Amino acid sequence: MTEELQKKKKILAKVCGALLAVLALLTVLISMNVFGRLPNRNAQTLKESANNENQSLSKDATATPVSTVESNTNDDDNVCSLTDVKVGDAELNELAKNQNLRTLKLVHCTFAGQLSTKLPVETVYVSNSEVNANVIAFIASSPSVKCAEFFTCDFQPSALRALKFSRISWLQIRNCKVLSSNNSFSATDIADISAMPYLKHLELERSQIAANTLGAINKSAVQVANLRDCGLTDTDLAKISKTLSLRYLNILSNPKLSVGGVRKLLQAPNLQHVKCDLDFSQIALSPVERQQTDAASYHVPSSFYRK
Repeated sequence: MTEELQKKKKILAKVCGALLAVLALLTVLISMNVFGRLPNRNAQTLKESANNENQSLSKDATATPVSTVESNTNDDDNVCSLTDVKVGDAELNELAKNQNLRTLKLVHCTFAGQLSTKLPVETVYVSNSEVNANVIAFIASSPSVKCAEFFTCDFQPSALRALKFSRISWLQIRNCKVLSSNNSFSATDIADISAMPYLKHLELERSQIAANTLGAINKSAVQVANLRDCGLTDTDLAKISKTLSLRYLNILSNPKLSVGGVRKLLQAPNLQHVKCDLDFSQIALSPVERQQTDAASYHVPSSFYRK
């Protein structure tokens, strides 16, 4: 019995020794980060998916200059982005061959001569470019264009004149100026915008506007307006309050406005909400007026963002 017990103890000692050796080996392997180098199939799949997505997004990026029209056209043929290109009718005629084209992006482009070509696009985006009357006429004369967006552009005087003949419902002119003595959009420019028969959504944020001229939008069909940081005055608000169609208005960052001026604005017949940064705590507002001026709850329904 004693010999059998001794044999079992020896076997148990060998097993324990083997286990300790395995643990020691595992410790060394972990310290060498061997397991971290082993491929994880799921992680690798996710990484490849992310890389593919980044490559897909890069096809629509506008940071890389292109020398031909086709070289920066998306595989799906719906979007074309041109950067650092001189755009004329020859380039537009090439694009017109693609009847699936819906969005045209022009970044840091120059424009040559009259642009008479009609494209099937619905959205035209122009940034960091000089915009002349021929560009606006090209956009306005394309009956399919419903959305025109300009960002950080320099407009030639009276370039907006042709907009009144367009079917554009969404117009965005952000951080733009006019190449004139005061670099500001004039009363005539605002009147041309106001005369657009289909315009519903207007954004002029951070663009330079001549003083006391934005009130002219009271003759427009605009329902949503973003006039943030546009140098608005109480005189402008008094005129804007007569805009029958206006529902939502953003007037943040307009330091010349007063609480009294905004309160008069609230008399606009169909105005539902105003986003502003004035302090109304010192005056007695009605429950409806408090709701109208509550910046925290300002929300434009998604239906107004359908271009």
